[in-house]
Amino acid sequence: MDQISVERRTAARRRAVYLGSSMLVVVACAAAAHKFQIHSPRQVYDLARFAVSGECPPGTRRVGGDVETNGEREGAACLRGRGFEPAHERVSLEREFSFRRGVPAPGAMQAAVAQKAVLSSEKAQVAGAGGIWEPHGGGPVIANDPRYGAVNGEGLAKVAGRIDTFDFDPVARRLFASVGNGGVWMSEDLAQNWVSIGDTLPSQTIGAVGWSSAGGGTVVALGGEPSMGGGTYVGLGAFWSNNLGQSWTLASGVPDGIMGFKVAVDHADPNIVYLGTSKGLYRSTDAGRSYSLISLPVGGGCDGRYDGECQFANFVTDVIVKEPGGATDEAGGQVLAAVGYRAGNTKLYPDGKPHSPGNGLYFSATGAAGTFAKLDIAAPDSLLPNGFAAQDRTGRIALGPAIGAEQDHNIVYAMVEDAVLFNGGFPLLDLPEALYDPTGLGGLLNSSLFNGLYVSLDFGQSWTRMADTLEIIAPGSGSALLTQSALGYAPGVQAYYNLWVHPDPTRTLDGVPTRLVFGLEEVWMNRLTDVPLNGTLQAGPGDFMVIGDYFAGETCGALSLGLPACPLSNEPLPHTTTHPDQHAGVFILDTDGSGGVTLIVGNDGGAYAQHVDSSNDFANDGWGDGANDGFNTTLPYGIAAAKDGVVWFGLQDNGSGKVDTDGQYYMTYGGDGFYAAVDPDNSDVAYTEYTYGDIRVTQDGGQSWSGIAPSLTGAMFGTVFVMDPLDANHLMTGGQEIVERLQGPDGSWTEVFNLGTAASGATNVMSTLDVHGDAAYVGFCGVCDILNHTDEGFHSGIATNVGGDAAPQKGSSQGWHIATAAGLPNRYISGIDIDPQDPNTVYVALAGYANRQWVVPGSYLDSNADIGSGHVYKSTDAGETFTDISGELPDVPFQAVTVRNGQVIVGTDIGAFISSDTDGSHWSVLGAGLPSTPITWLQRGPGDDTLLYASVYGRGVYRYRFADAGTDVGGGTGGTDAGRFGSGAAAPASLLLLLAMVALRMRRRIASGLAR
Repeated sequence: MDQISVERRTAARRRAVYLGSSMLVVVACAAAAHKFQIHSPRQVYDLARFAVSGECPPGTRRVGGDVETNGEREGAACLRGRGFEPAHERVSLEREFSFRRGVPAPGAMQAAVAQKAVLSSEKAQVAGAGGIWEPHGGGPVIANDPRYGAVNGEGLAKVAGRIDTFDFDPVARRLFASVGNGGVWMSEDLAQNWVSIGDTLPSQTIGAVGWSSAGGGTVVALGGEPSMGGGTYVGLGAFWSNNLGQSWTLASGVPDGIMGFKVAVDHADPNIVYLGTSKGLYRSTDAGRSYSLISLPVGGGCDGRYDGECQFANFVTDVIVKEPGGATDEAGGQVLAAVGYRAGNTKLYPDGKPHSPGNGLYFSATGAAGTFAKLDIAAPDSLLPNGFAAQDRTGRIALGPAIGAEQDHNIVYAMVEDAVLFNGGFPLLDLPEALYDPTGLGGLLNSSLFNGLYVSLDFGQSWTRMADTLEIIAPGSGSALLTQSALGYAPGVQAYYNLWVHPDPTRTLDGVPTRLVFGLEEVWMNRLTDVPLNGTLQAGPGDFMVIGDYFAGETCGALSLGLPACPLSNEPLPHTTTHPDQHAGVFILDTDGSGGVTLIVGNDGGAYAQHVDSSNDFANDGWGDGANDGFNTTLPYGIAAAKDGVVWFGLQDNGSGKVDTDGQYYMTYGGDGFYAAVDPDNSDVAYTEYTYGDIRVTQDGGQSWSGIAPSLTGAMFGTVFVMDPLDANHLMTGGQEIVERLQGPDGSWTEVFNLGTAASGATNVMSTLDVHGDAAYVGFCGVCDILNHTDEGFHSGIATNVGGDAAPQKGSSQGWHIATAAGLPNRYISGIDIDPQDPNTVYVALAGYANRQWVVPGSYLDSNADIGSGHVYKSTDAGETFTDISGELPDVPFQAVTVRNGQVIVGTDIGAFISSDTDGSHWSVLGAGLPSTPITWLQRGPGDDTLLYASVYGRGVYRYRFADAGTDVGGGTGGTDAGRFGSGAAAPASLLLLLAMVALRMRRRIASGLAR
């Protein structure tokens, strides 16, 4: 047997042992909980039973489990309603949230912004348009208020919206951050306080930010979120400002409809700026004022293309420029660009073409057009550490260059997501397919999508793998996800969504960095920080550990074990931690030359900072309460206002809660929140939602909760539910079934209608709805997602109990039917509002359909012939026929619609608009002061119709005051999506034995297969 074969077998056996060890650690943790008779370990045992039998225990529900749907890999689990957002739920979020997306042809977004400017100048022609929007409450969300036990103990304190990138001005000591859909923010005190400098941007959807000292000092803002999911909003292009955001100018040469991954400034010549986008690599030589496309040789006929079959071929997920100086006195200016579409070249279109034929690294000595070459650097054997990720394994890539004054600037680190794992491949590299376990335990034992951590000592020309998938899920890392590794949620499971890597510029030995920090769901660091990180010395199974764990406080790996210390943590003491899902990091050196440094990380909960001196290391317990003061950047899907000014909300990744009368945001239930409802006369009685229509009610302002979830077929991940504005005890929601509740916190749900199936056989599922007294209208779709299902075709429709064979009656099936909906385009129905004076009159808002914003309608293999035009439609015959009343409104997705005092108000991806009448004769921008970012929900003030509340995705809750008193009552709809883990009760010891046997069986099967 040759030496390579021996090494392959040895390495594979080592990985097999790690798998078994990982499972046995779960058993050990559960055993410890059982020994001390602590509550809540049942979830571990029951999920193991689920892995074998597919059955979920009482009090939990099965979620996920679809394979290869929507081009995304989705896991399955039995979950309760508490915790943070697992990957299978994020995939569901992305699939369903994408229904509300879909921007027309390239250039349409910039045209829409121009049209908005025209309508803004015509406010005098539309009554009520001249007012001012104001934030309703502010500051970060308080996640540890002692009154709200459902969120205490998870290690979070102050949270804000997602941060995607940082950059730092070392001269003026200014830190810049791009904040999801929240624009550009700046801190002048190392993240202790933040101010917005992006309010005047025509779109708050900014994915990356950069600082150049050229042009008088220039902030570059790149549009489009970099998360690469269905919930991703694309941007308008690139902008620049040389007065710290007092004004912004749109740069030329960058298309709209992009995702913005990176702004990279050449510090050898700060006039040169590179942009990594979903539509390729762009280069500026005038400090970001103008750009030209750099055609990378990606192959497959896709060089320089982002149309047709090449729409995924040029996703430049990172770009770095070699820093001048350093230990080897580099001239700088060399460029390394990463093409890293998440599904790589193993994901094929129905016609057999690969999604991204050329994922990998591209090098240029100058960065000029025509000088980039693809690096041939893949390892000859994926089980050996020499070389980069294999072509078929290469998914999303993040790069981290050495930039310290005493470091060798040829050193680069890379994080790689595994495209094969993303597409549903077997997690262990190069093992025979016959070893795949049909029970699904193989996938559960390693659900990570992480491929590896790599280092190059010659700026990308050759690579060594420092850590692989099995190393980061091995016992001893301190990851709070250790138990979840065996339950379908391992570290790196969201590597396509969040990953970054940076060496600490203050730690060096012989020019090589000795401290490295990277982000997946948690924050990681190398264990030995006095050893050169050259790859050669990182060959063991435990080189890296977690320093910002997923769960902390009183939780232990998502379980409420009640132990005085969590055995899964590197710091066995209760502590606060960072919010999960890490997107960005930056090191900021102390100015006194002492060697101290501040690490600032950005994630789905905002910013977190930790400072250490030259002799200490970062640790789990050093994050404090977060670094989010000043931010007002939450991402609400839905809101509900009471007469006393309390507004309940559901937030992306930051729970459900309320803006209280003190103006402060409070999280009152953890995980993701979606929609909300509140008794307008008693704000203590409120309803919020977790996932799949899992609705709960509080009657004491959020201090305690009772589950009242209906039983629904095909419920959406984020299921719209509404309260009747005439009766606070009357609620309605639905999946395939439409159900009503007439006793508020008491009673039960009654099915009043079944949406049935589409002609293709697909289940029709509610997308949104509205109710007003006895009258109700429901928007639905089936198939709701046509990506990879073009043969079935998208279909939407309207169901109602108005205009049927009997008068509508709440709580009854009387009159329910599917309306003809003639004249309504075949797109996603995102908002409905019933005219309170005439139930036969209904208004509908339309978005796109079943496409990501980065996969536009009419793109490759899209066969929908009824896209139509316009986004606001009106029916006066109970939905039988519709008329387009969009008029001169911009052509962007619409999310919400409501009618007030003879005028229609709509919420769109670029703000709110109001009509002169209910026929849309003329439209104007509604008011001033509202950031230009998606409006996901609108509600008229209960008891005060001069008030209008808006859910502003990326900037929290806003309110608007009309000068005149309206005559209508009610609300409007629009919005959606996301979710998390749970906890359980004590479990029988027999399941401990089951887990141990399962782990032993897997180890033996893998080992025996390798021995053949």
